[in-house]
Amino acid sequence: MKQWQATSRWLWIVLALAFLARILAAMMLQYQLDHVWKRDFFIPGDAEGYWELGKSIAAGQDYSVYDPPRRVLRMPGFPLVLSGSVALFGNSFFAARIVLAFFGTLGCAAVYLLGRELFNDRAALVGTAIAAAMPTFVLFSVVMLSETLFALFMLLNLWAFAVFLRKCNSNASLASILCWAFIGGVLVTVASYVRPSWILVGFIFPAVWWICRKFSRQAALQGVVMIAGMIVSLAPWAWRNYLVTDKFVPMTLWMGASLYDGLNPQATGESEMSFFERDQLPLKMSEYEIDRHYRNAAWEFVKANPGKTMTLAYYKFVRYWKPWPNATVFRNMTVILGTLIGFSFLIGSAIAGGWTLRDSHWALVLLAGPVIYFCLIHMVFVSSLRYRLPGEYALTLLAAFYWTSRGRVEKSASTELTPAGS
Repeated sequence: MKQWQATSRWLWIVLALAFLARILAAMMLQYQLDHVWKRDFFIPGDAEGYWELGKSIAAGQDYSVYDPPRRVLRMPGFPLVLSGSVALFGNSFFAARIVLAFFGTLGCAAVYLLGRELFNDRAALVGTAIAAAMPTFVLFSVVMLSETLFALFMLLNLWAFAVFLRKCNSNASLASILCWAFIGGVLVTVASYVRPSWILVGFIFPAVWWICRKFSRQAALQGVVMIAGMIVSLAPWAWRNYLVTDKFVPMTLWMGASLYDGLNPQATGESEMSFFERDQLPLKMSEYEIDRHYRNAAWEFVKANPGKTMTLAYYKFVRYWKPWPNATVFRNMTVILGTLIGFSFLIGSAIAGGWTLRDSHWALVLLAGPVIYFCLIHMVFVSSLRYRLPGEYALTLLAAFYWTSRGRVEKSASTELTPAGS
């Protein structure tokens, strides 16, 4: 009890410092935007679209942006958070950044929750401290982009998966196991409401689990319940999309343009969407037709240029793992050095922690899987440090395990996550 009280006290201190760091980042960023750069958003484009959608939700208007209106451009998770800020504090960018700082701090708390489930209080606390102090985590917490909010829900999803695995390996009741399978599926969808590419995890995880359980009927039932949780929670959004498009659209109608952004004759691996303005397809086609047009164009490019496609995949891989930001807005020696030092510490410690945990297969899947998963996705789509960021939150726990175990695998939940027969 005394040990938990001491840990709890330190946890609140770390979270308070995390929030303070993010408030300071919000103040500095807002000052730069208002008085130096004289613009509204740090990274224009996506941020502006999210903000407009948030304002539309707060005002009770149609969930659409631009003219002609695009109604299925973005998942509603991040705009919904921004709408809460607008409803409470008006059109204040700074107030919205403070709200986002709060969610960024919750992301650090989610690191602790996952670390305590996988390892122990000490490793969880160290992982939380790393997440609280990482320069990129602090900065992106107050930028109006969805990565930090997604990281929070992704970590909660991983936590639910970890609880599910523990239940399965501790002979818990079938009802309890199926309940956590359902919760895991729901949280896949919750995270996907912020970043739609996560939805594939809702199929990959139960499939891998079924294989590891040697195709048992019980594992199949658990996987079906997990997928059911995902489908049930995604149904309202899919139904809404059907009403506005008259088509079955479970996610968004922006994937086609995003895919073509990464796979076209002028592609470099960096996002460059001038083709969308040049083509002016919204004046000629429906939103659904535009999406299909760009999907087809991207795959036609791949079929006609397999060599260049592979070269682009290599460029995107390099951009994804580059230790410092690619964007010119980050071309500042202090930013570059801070990012380089932070990432080098994190990735080096995480690799060492992963090696220490090499026999704990499911712990590695949960902690290293997300950053690898997004790497593979962004070797197809465009790539940058921004897309790696959510996966780095889970890596903080691999790093923390290394520094708290220093090469010794202690008796903990992490050593018990390898399922029977895997």
